Amino acid sequence: MGSFYPLVALSNYWDPVDYPASWPGNPSPPLATFEFSSLSDLSNYYPAEYWSVSGGVLIAAGSGERVALLNGSEGWTDYSLKTNARIIDGMNEGDSGYKLFFRVTGNINTRNGYVFEIDSDYSNRFILRKVINGIESAPLINSVTSIGFDWSQWQEISVSAVEKTLLMYVNGIEVLRYIDNDNPFLNGGIGLGSKNLTQVGFDFVRVYNASADLREWKPYTYQGEVVYDASGNSDQSSGGSVSPSHVDIVSSPSLPSVMVYFDSGVMMFRMVLGGNPLSLTGRGTPYTSSTWVVLIDLDGDGFRDFAVELDGTDSGVSPDDIKVFYSTVKDQFMYDSDLIWKQDSARHLYNPTNSDGEPERPASWDHDPSPSVWDFSRTRVTEYSDPSAGKVYILDIQVPLSALDAIAVGGPKLTSSSVFQLAFTTSA
Repeated sequence: MGSFYPLVALSNYWDPVDYPASWPGNPSPPLATFEFSSLSDLSNYYPAEYWSVSGGVLIAAGSGERVALLNGSEGWTDYSLKTNARIIDGMNEGDSGYKLFFRVTGNINTRNGYVFEIDSDYSNRFILRKVINGIESAPLINSVTSIGFDWSQWQEISVSAVEKTLLMYVNGIEVLRYIDNDNPFLNGGIGLGSKNLTQVGFDFVRVYNASADLREWKPYTYQGEVVYDASGNSDQSSGGSVSPSHVDIVSSPSLPSVMVYFDSGVMMFRMVLGGNPLSLTGRGTPYTSSTWVVLIDLDGDGFRDFAVELDGTDSGVSPDDIKVFYSTVKDQFMYDSDLIWKQDSARHLYNPTNSDGEPERPASWDHDPSPSVWDFSRTRVTEYSDPSAGKVYILDIQVPLSALDAIAVGGPKLTSSSVFQLAFTTSA
């Protein structure tokens, strides 16, 4: 018999301040995408004999300082730059590492801008410098993290430059932040580089618009790769398709299977489903009798610490519940005794309650007049026609960050700076 813990994170069926939050926008298309089918993606590179392309990967071989500027626009201002990179050789040869250049103007010899440097020989050291007339400055800021990165494996490296604020990430983890108040560079293109004996491969580069108030869903990545639904024999679950379709997580080349959005007060999760998860009549509305779950692993042991569940199996007072669980048990099952918070999946348009069950029916909970969107504030379903996958249904779920707090039962509290991994699962 499992231990029983009281519900501690928040009062059940009670919304904290700023929850539910407005939904973020869909991801913007990239300003530019470089897939490295040839060296034509580069506008200027040196030494020429050290740069090559193989299998869609841009390779910086040789030794010494190597710099490549990419085709783009010196007129770009606020943007995010993202690439997948790995060190092929020379990882610990002394002063080894690779670089991302951004807000670059001029050619290789005269360039001005910023450079984000990853030093692989100095246990996860990261450096931001200015480049003035081709010469790199002393560090503006540097840091050494305790997080271990295997630089021989693909890592997602990204930079965001918005006005004077510069942010640098590895696998979505912020490693540097700097505000440049001393003659900042506010526009320019992008580039890549390597130093000393480090030989590095870059899988792609993408550039996106960015702004201080940008709120967009972000594709969830695992080991630097966006998550798409496996198909055929490579899918070890059910051969790539699942019945019923409303628990089948699907994707297309332009639509990742799962996305996320986080800020200081709320966590949002998105799954793309092959069928409609709604059941707008009968008891236990608005969802059909199934579950959609996000598992959150904070300590890296491969088992969930927290779980967020949209429980469509409730046949009691409608609507169905969103539930948060916490456990230290080394399995993925969600025991009733591990429940720490729950709330209705739908919120009444004008008369929300602070008790189990909103009054009336789904028409009184839907905040979006569109016939293809069912926005219940805490959850949302959108019918979407994808060019490749056809008709799919996008399920959005949000929970307050304060619900992911297990301190009172001896567990952790998830914060906006926590490092974690996610897994998405469904059942019918």
